Amino acid sequence: MRRGLTVFLLLLLSLAVGVGSTAAQENFGLTAADIARISQSVVYIEAYTEGSNDIGIGSGTIVDPSGIIYTNHHVIEGADQYLVYVTRDVGELPEPIGFASLVQDFRDVDFAILQIDRDPDGNPIPVGSLNLPSLQDAARETTLGERIWVFGYPGVGDGYLVVTQGSITSVENANLFDQRVPAWYRTDAEISPGNSGGLVVNGLGQFLGIPTMVRSEERTLGRLGGVLPFIAVETVLTAFESGIVSATSAELVIQNNANENICYLYISPVTSSSWGNDQLGERVLEAGDSLRFPLEPGDYDISMRDCDNEELAQVRSQSITDTVTLTYPLGDTSPSIVAQSLSIEITNIEYDVAVDEGGETGVRVYTHIKAIGYRDQEIVAGVFYYNADGTPVSCENMSREYCSPQDGITVQAVLTPSFDDTEWEEYWFWVPYSGFPDGLNGTVDFTVQGNVGPNDNSTLNNPSILEPFSVDFGSSSGGPSTTNAQDFTIEITTMEFDTTGDYSSAQGIRTYTDFTVTGAEGVPVRVALFFYYEDGSLVECDPTFDDYYCGNNGELTVQEIVTPNFPSSQWTDYWMHVPYQAFPKGLTGTIPVRVRALIDRDGASGFNHRSDFYNFELYY
Repeated sequence: MRRGLTVFLLLLLSLAVGVGSTAAQENFGLTAADIARISQSVVYIEAYTEGSNDIGIGSGTIVDPSGIIYTNHHVIEGADQYLVYVTRDVGELPEPIGFASLVQDFRDVDFAILQIDRDPDGNPIPVGSLNLPSLQDAARETTLGERIWVFGYPGVGDGYLVVTQGSITSVENANLFDQRVPAWYRTDAEISPGNSGGLVVNGLGQFLGIPTMVRSEERTLGRLGGVLPFIAVETVLTAFESGIVSATSAELVIQNNANENICYLYISPVTSSSWGNDQLGERVLEAGDSLRFPLEPGDYDISMRDCDNEELAQVRSQSITDTVTLTYPLGDTSPSIVAQSLSIEITNIEYDVAVDEGGETGVRVYTHIKAIGYRDQEIVAGVFYYNADGTPVSCENMSREYCSPQDGITVQAVLTPSFDDTEWEEYWFWVPYSGFPDGLNGTVDFTVQGNVGPNDNSTLNNPSILEPFSVDFGSSSGGPSTTNAQDFTIEITTMEFDTTGDYSSAQGIRTYTDFTVTGAEGVPVRVALFFYYEDGSLVECDPTFDDYYCGNNGELTVQEIVTPNFPSSQWTDYWMHVPYQAFPKGLTGTIPVRVRALIDRDGASGFNHRSDFYNFELYY
């Protein structure tokens, strides 16, 4: 099958060339003509088994005029006949255009490819003879808050094409075939049964992903759905073509060694949004019996249930690449329970940001949130604001929902991870300047801290490090300032290894930066580097070498002072050096490390301006 799929992979790569900028998309929206044109590429699918009266429905998208369709795996699961309909005119019921055959499906990412190859009467159609409307422009990326349009045939639409609007509310990353990519988008656009497999586009009409129902719709009141990103589809097809994913089925064997029957069995890919269908059907797995289930290679969750559909045992993140046997009761063959961990890291702070165009401005705090082992379990993430002396910043000007138990300002959100290993990058929290206490004048120093925990009313106990920042509230009559007189930017451009420095002649690493300082002529400015492990914790220094490279809490850092001579000063290729001997001893192997550059006026309570992370590796 791999040779045949090459055509579809090349098609996919040609689709993915369009990457529209967020700014451009904000200025455009879909017109009625755009919606009418795109609608002709979105199909209604009836999936059934010949001789059965059970018909499943779903949606799909024609991505090539020859009749290639992208849809969800669960739309076609358990069926062998796929009748495809298309809407010729918006407002009319769809008309059948032919039957399709399954080209390939990837259960572990809930994705499938169909090819129309017969007319509505079942007569063969020569491949390539069709010339159907299709969508051939795709986007690899999105941003939080980006407007989207969802096309599909939900059951609530009575068979008509339905188009809904919304925005991207979160981006969840996961490992797909050793690549860290966006594997799930959350949206507040309405996604209902029947929408699955359809089409999500951005404001430029580009293919952004495939709408997919969430597992627990009642928890989200039917308003928060999921989207399988186009980039995830691209990743799995590329892996398939390169041989990383095999077309050969793996196999799961369930052995019942208990004295009770197993009547329901669910086998769900870890990246799937639903448990799918019961795999036993009318069968019962009695004591001493075993059954075999062919699967696509991948990672799966397995749920064994009794005849009342009550769970007997659950196995999480089982890797199945060949034949795997699981016994009930779970014995030595069962995987370990997935370890649970939560973390949050503050990655950036922006000032003078308005959530709504023309609205009031405030401070936006960006975070990086990780949740391992919390699939489909609600968590709470938030940020908490403190004065320079460590006391909470009073929430007197905020509504009670933004007040901590200590009456300090906090902004929190409830999130539901869709995978066993889920990340939210650049998840932000915003506080308006008007929310800070009255009576603040001049430049006031604060700190902000992220925290995350299960949504079980317990105290959040996974805090980030405290990040300092400052706000210029102007004069007593001016109130909170919406502009900052001083502005700093900094970025890391490259690193050079096995070099010496000015302070130390020992071999080490030079980190090159570009930075600008505006509005601080003659004011000393501090520039620094801090180093982090992959989990976000700070790398320690080795004080036995030279405490010049040690921060106040024993972290590895190098800091220097510069003084701007102009109202707007710029430094290019400014480098700072850290000897290898300043890194901690006792580590072994290859250690992934990240470095970040920070800058602010000397004497501030911390650094309010920082670069993105720059990744490198240490070899011990």
